[in-house]
Amino acid sequence: MVRVFRGELTTRALRRRFLATSGALIVVIVVATAASVTEGYSTHRYAQHWTSAPVAGFVPTPAEQAATLSATVAYRRLIVTTAEDFSVAASNLVTAIARDDVTGARDAYLRAQGDYDVLRPTLSAQASSSSSIDALVIDQVPAAPAVGLHAIERDLWSSTPQSATALAPALSAQASIMPFLVSRTILTPAEICASLSELLGWTVENAIDSSQERYSHLDLVDVRAAARAAAVMVSAVAPIGALVDAASSAQLTIADGQLAALCSRLPPSEVDTAVPSATWTDVSYLMDVVVARSGQLAGALAGLGTGRSYA
Repeated sequence: MVRVFRGELTTRALRRRFLATSGALIVVIVVATAASVTEGYSTHRYAQHWTSAPVAGFVPTPAEQAATLSATVAYRRLIVTTAEDFSVAASNLVTAIARDDVTGARDAYLRAQGDYDVLRPTLSAQASSSSSIDALVIDQVPAAPAVGLHAIERDLWSSTPQSATALAPALSAQASIMPFLVSRTILTPAEICASLSELLGWTVENAIDSSQERYSHLDLVDVRAAARAAAVMVSAVAPIGALVDAASSAQLTIADGQLAALCSRLPPSEVDTAVPSATWTDVSYLMDVVVARSGQLAGALAGLGTGRSYA
């Protein structure tokens, strides 16, 4: 009942608050988008952002080239580093379980889960390689033994945590190849904005309005991981955003700063029931604002490449 109540309250409150404050924002976005499209077809300056190929006789400025490449490199570094951390956390999980170190195993699980949250948008196109890692126990085939992160979570927070012994090595084996799976991640600035929106949208819908950590009841691990990754993504696209659409870039940076500040004040290991409903609502609201601002900036960045052709 606590989970359902939290989700219902968050959703209702969020809708009231978001609708009350976002009406003007929606109008501004529609008008700005229409104006940008019109201008995009009438000048060489903006036409580059609406086509995949460079406009004849025009190339981005050196500053735009450098900022575009910097965004691509920063996002790739985030994903590859996180995949490496995920592999280490999964290995530590195996070691802790083998030592009957329940506290250490739980800590390793939470680290692994947070890392996987950051990787989820990148892996969403590779369902076959990731579905067995993070599927909820209730969503897995009933006739087969549950596997993956949440099956391990179930066992670690049960009265027989040693039952996770058989599951952890398989997870570690999958995690060990994750850096190779994501090593060629090359996203344009607009695609980084889309990845940011997917990450935060998933977090609101699944970790806040519903629940992912159904045995540990520590959904803040997903919230904090998403907020940390969002800060890196926003920092990556902010420089090119400032050159293309300074107002939208500034609005995105401000909204993400507010989200980061709120999440930094969340208790490090608080169970869901101890977090006030108003806090869940505030986090949801700010994540939705960041998603809206990210979508607005993505429109201005559309058509820019990865910057690699200028490197």
